[in-house]
Amino acid sequence: MEKYRQALMQNIQKQLADWMNQSKKVSQQEIYRFLHSIQGTAATIGLEEIYRISSRVMEELDEDNEQAWEIDQVQHLLHELIITCYRNIQEKVLFEPSPVVTSNTNIPEILLIDDDLTLLMFLKEELEKQGWHVFATADPEKAISIFYDYQPDCVIVDLYLKEKTGLGVLSILNHKLNKQFIPQIMISVNNSKEVRMKSYELGADDFIAKPFDMSEFIIRVKRQLERKALVDRLVLIDELSGVYSRKHLKDSFERLCNESYRNETSFCLAILDLDHFKDINDQYGHLVGDEVIKEFASYLNKFSRKNDTVFRYGGEEFVLLIPNTQVDHAENILERLLEGFSSKEFTEDHKTFNVTFSAGVVEINDANIELEYWVKTADAALYNAKQSGRNQIKRWDRKLRKTPKRVIKAAIVDDDPIIRSIMLEVLKKITEEGSITIEASPFKSGNELFEKEWHKTESSGLIILDGVMPDIDGIEVLKRIRAMEHQDRFTVLMLTARKSEKDISQALQLGADDYVAKPFNIHVIEDRIKRLIRKLK
Repeated sequence: MEKYRQALMQNIQKQLADWMNQSKKVSQQEIYRFLHSIQGTAATIGLEEIYRISSRVMEELDEDNEQAWEIDQVQHLLHELIITCYRNIQEKVLFEPSPVVTSNTNIPEILLIDDDLTLLMFLKEELEKQGWHVFATADPEKAISIFYDYQPDCVIVDLYLKEKTGLGVLSILNHKLNKQFIPQIMISVNNSKEVRMKSYELGADDFIAKPFDMSEFIIRVKRQLERKALVDRLVLIDELSGVYSRKHLKDSFERLCNESYRNETSFCLAILDLDHFKDINDQYGHLVGDEVIKEFASYLNKFSRKNDTVFRYGGEEFVLLIPNTQVDHAENILERLLEGFSSKEFTEDHKTFNVTFSAGVVEINDANIELEYWVKTADAALYNAKQSGRNQIKRWDRKLRKTPKRVIKAAIVDDDPIIRSIMLEVLKKITEEGSITIEASPFKSGNELFEKEWHKTESSGLIILDGVMPDIDGIEVLKRIRAMEHQDRFTVLMLTARKSEKDISQALQLGADDYVAKPFNIHVIEDRIKRLIRKLK
């Protein structure tokens, strides 16, 4: 019986691939007949799941309807069938049955830096088994960039790196690590007293000598993460900016809600975002970027009203709570702040530059609505301000309900049409759940990606890239992307064969931002993508 089940699976796979590789539409009658055929066969040979899925989809279709379906509509309609079929094809398993990592962006994040690629991959896999997410890199410069982009909860660095010592990386990050209470763990084959003392002098919270026992290593990392979580709960002031941290926002918001309810007044919430902040980091360096954030926070504290409260919401974003104020007045306050701050001059390397900000503001007149709603509402107004040219204030009103979400471009480069279909569905799900729109473009090959010049897009983008393809393989595509002048615009997630250590090693050396080895769990892919697109927003 098993050979008949495998034969049916392969026939289904072939038909799905044929449809997805064609450019013309598929008639509803053709889809219905296809489902009717596999429904009967599946029930006969014991494939109950295929039978149930086919029956359920058939109920949505009319056999006599002559409607034609676009390929993306077919992919969406048959998504569950696609995943189930691939899960059952034994020689090409793509999915793990149980997720190790669920899609949760609140889990601890670790930055791991080691130029021993075999150990790097091993440690990444072992740490992620604990439910943590690991950004792994062998490149010290990329490590520093990852740190600023993602703000991990712990940094683990090897003492000996080819281009720069681990002590050098710690030295560069030291001011930032200490101010944000981010634990630092140094690992090294050199266990001398001198090296250990130097590590601690530079701020290392722990020193673990190689070789080490993995269970002990996990416990020591876990201890540092627990300490970080405790400090985060206790600290109300953001150390870099000197204003309240995001964790204090909810309590302050609820207090204002209570006051507003008692006094029958309203108050306002504004989100302020520094314009072109990434360009400042790229042109002048992250340390200058930090100084701009500190100056901005100091300016807001000094020139906002006495009872207004400033919070650092994340990165270059700040929230301003404006009590006993209607939106007209709040907008005037923000306009005054913008005019004053944009006239301030910054100097670096004898070059002078100015920085502006954009803001969205909303009037809060219902104390029963949660903070998250008002933040999203103000964020919609902020996005409208940025879309309108930046350096301005926008208030939220009902006309902005249909304001488009932030747009992120994504390329899926894989010669397997089913994988392309699955990735499209994952990106669609992320769009539906979040505050962004992902414009996804599927490509059958590396050649097609370059021929259609997707890589010439001026905006930032995500590339989901298969490691093995018939024309230009994924490694060559990655090499060409990273050789581009503005290669840092692209975040690359590699799909690799689990047993291909060489492919993973090359991907990391060439600057892949993350990788997922097959077989993978679909929740892992979703989780990785959500994390990677954070820096693209």
